[in-house]
Amino acid sequence: MLLEAAGNAQDAGLLAEAEDLCRQLLELESTRSEAPLKASALNLLSKVMDSMGRNPEALILAEEALEVSERDGDPTAVVRELSNLTGALLFAHQPTRAKPLALRVVSMLTELGMSRELGSALGTLANCFQQLERFDESLETYHAAIASLRAAGNKRSEGITHSNLGALLVSKGALAEAAQSLEQALKLHRETGNRRSEGVALGNYGNVLFDERQYEKSLATYQQALAIHREVGNRRSEGLVLGSLGNTLLQLGRLDEAENCIVTALAIHRDLRNRRSEGVALGDLAEVRSRRGDPQRAALLLREALLCDVEAQNRRHEGLHLCALGLLELNLLGRATANNTWQRGIALLRAATGGTDYPNRVEAMRATCHLAGVAPFELPSELAAPDGKP
Repeated sequence: MLLEAAGNAQDAGLLAEAEDLCRQLLELESTRSEAPLKASALNLLSKVMDSMGRNPEALILAEEALEVSERDGDPTAVVRELSNLTGALLFAHQPTRAKPLALRVVSMLTELGMSRELGSALGTLANCFQQLERFDESLETYHAAIASLRAAGNKRSEGITHSNLGALLVSKGALAEAAQSLEQALKLHRETGNRRSEGVALGNYGNVLFDERQYEKSLATYQQALAIHREVGNRRSEGLVLGSLGNTLLQLGRLDEAENCIVTALAIHRDLRNRRSEGVALGDLAEVRSRRGDPQRAALLLREALLCDVEAQNRRHEGLHLCALGLLELNLLGRATANNTWQRGIALLRAATGGTDYPNRVEAMRATCHLAGVAPFELPSELAAPDGKP
């Protein structure tokens, strides 16, 4: 009964209550030494820790649950623990470790005939491919996951997978398709009462509106998402949406509010040791400082952001931050240094995204060089068209 209560609390987003119930369960289990019960409690507590942004603890608990179930020998429990550990590794942005586990889960589910769970496992594998920047494989696998989940009638997991697919489509610039996927996700989340995932999908939908430059609409959508994240205690997503909210306010020229949001987001990322998002927030804060006419401080923030990008293997933002730093260095260090930094950034960005962000960076570079009265930076030879245009 404690296990059922803890699971329901977690599904409802009542994470503090879920943690307390899991710890009561583990204390009770220590007097009984029942492996299945212990593994279930560790598995659930790991999910709660991830939901609370306490990923290092989640990883330890997930690995312990797997050890218990492997010793006990129940293959269905082993699949469950492998799935959970894969998810924890993806939260930690360790797709290289996560991918072989995800493939093992898909293989075991197929052998065991567990068709209802297969769709979720395919969704996790798609997430691995996405983090590994294998976008075509990720897209194909997400579609296979959705088909499998729909056939199994698993609406809750189908909604989550639609939301993840929407996020991938946003990153690839396919905004119309992303909006359709996210609208379907929101419908399913509301139908199944999945408030936590509804908040995540709203944040992703806000990203669509932002990329369409519908800033007032994106602002309202981010605020809805933020309210849900705070309601259910999803601090990790709260930090992400605060950063997006800050970016929107920045585009609207509301610099003080933008800076407050980004600084708050940065504090959350550091508290949760989310180095990837810390780097993104530092880059956003650099843009605020640049707009306030403080290029030296902005450059320092970008160099700090780049350390996070490299550590988190976030190649897209590493490229974006190098391009931004190059433009700042034009006046601070001269054209030669700035050109070298910008070229490194644009080449990395092209490799990481397939060119989605490429034209905007080139346009910004040419505008900055024009204002500075210097010739535009050279494009890397492998990227330059015969007429010198992207």
